[in-house]
Amino acid sequence: MADPFTQIYIQLVFAVRYREALIRPEFKTELYKYIGGIFRNQEQKLLAINGMSDHIHIFFSMKPNINLSHFVRDIKSDSSTFINENKLSVLPTFCLSEAMFEFFMLKYQWRMQCSTTRLVALH
Repeated sequence: MADPFTQIYIQLVFAVRYREALIRPEFKTELYKYIGGIFRNQEQKLLAINGMSDHIHIFFSMKPNINLSHFVRDIKSDSSTFINENKLSVLPTFCLSEAMFEFFMLKYQWRMQCSTTRLVALH
């Protein structure tokens, strides 16, 4: 029998502290690539990433060998540090704050979610 926890899909939404519009279009791609590197280093599969100036949507498949709360902490901390060290924010200190989750375990739900994730940039 297959391990039921190998097909977990998660949509993660990070908001910028105080929902300020600090993710500027000119560094958005660089930030998304950096976050993609965090996923590669943790051997997790990033399926989609997009967002607006005040939040980021991340859709990914999670392996059962990782602690989700530690992984989310690392994404928040490392990406905020990246922005601050490279002076990509107009403020002296950038911080991602809130994190919200949605969990999906069925393949047909994954296809539905991918369609939704592509629309993220439109809202």
